[in-house]
Amino acid sequence: MRNSRTAAMLVLSAAVAFLVVATISTILAFTRYGLGFSEGAEVVAFLIRWCAYALWYPFVAWCLTDDESRRAMRYVDAALLVIAGFGVVQSAMLPEFGQLVPWGGVTWEFQGRRLVSTMLDPNFAGCLIVLAMLPRVALLAEGQRIRGTSMAMLVAALLLTASRSAVLALLAGIVVIILSRGVRVQLLRVAGVGVLLLLPFTSLLIDYIGGFGMFTIDASAAQRVVTWHRAIVLILEHPVLGIGFNATRIAQVAHGWPMIGGGDTAFDGGLLFIMVMTGAVGLFFYLRMLWRVYALSRRIWRDAARPAADRAQATATAAATVAVVVDSLFTNSLLLPFVMQVLWMRWAHLTHLRLEPATRVLFVAKPPAATLATATSPSA
Repeated sequence: MRNSRTAAMLVLSAAVAFLVVATISTILAFTRYGLGFSEGAEVVAFLIRWCAYALWYPFVAWCLTDDESRRAMRYVDAALLVIAGFGVVQSAMLPEFGQLVPWGGVTWEFQGRRLVSTMLDPNFAGCLIVLAMLPRVALLAEGQRIRGTSMAMLVAALLLTASRSAVLALLAGIVVIILSRGVRVQLLRVAGVGVLLLLPFTSLLIDYIGGFGMFTIDASAAQRVVTWHRAIVLILEHPVLGIGFNATRIAQVAHGWPMIGGGDTAFDGGLLFIMVMTGAVGLFFYLRMLWRVYALSRRIWRDAARPAADRAQATATAAATVAVVVDSLFTNSLLLPFVMQVLWMRWAHLTHLRLEPATRVLFVAKPPAATLATATSPSA
């Protein structure tokens, strides 16, 4: 049986290959767009931040023991619950919360009473809530019990975000779980109870969600179509290695395109954005990395000798990965630091579930990851 270090390298080698392609693409962007120091630093900082969060993978896989890795996952789950719980309170008592938290000159959109929590954005908050919900759904798919109060709070929090992308992400994750583990009585029972509890509030939910224009093609949806179109244009211009990591603002300026929404720093589209930045070569290695995560997850959930909780963790990891890919099509959460951190840690935890107890390796990843993460702007 391979040791944990070898298993970690299956994913990490693909990540390193992607990083090499991203670096080459970014270097080419300097000459292509004639970048000066400030513009070049803006582009390079985004790549450095991606590397910093990717270091969570070897840290968890190589530096933590099996027990420490399990505790880390519990801490992550607790943090997501806190984010969701605070969001429920914020939605009820602190409307327009983003306007109350100035951050480096960033102007947050007016969201009314939508849940934004500490993410200050309902779509990003919704994505993190989905990441907390899927492990619980996976446990139900294994016939295990979960705490109804936690799940009820997460469902309420997700509904309060009124995030269409988050709901689609949750549905995509649930489909992965059902296709992987089938439909269990426990899962159907909880889903039925949930529907019955929500029925009396259906009209209120429709009014609440409809008040934000979620049932229509609003300006937000239209902006995404524009950025998707721009992304396709740039891909056709630079199909092999892309335009450079986070060179999207410079590329749009070069085309004379006005900035819209968050398009000055990134394109919505997730994998589409990956291809814009690193071309077909970068997308290949990124997909290779995701596939290896899925393959490792599948080997674990298919092992009937494993504890149900471990199989659920593996299924939830695969479901969460697919969910984020779907969510990022509309809000680019795939490269959001907080989402990346959760995914990298869960991916690394798979090596502890799959293999023999890991040995400690003198590998320092957490300090630079934390330092570099806090040194970059959240809107970069």
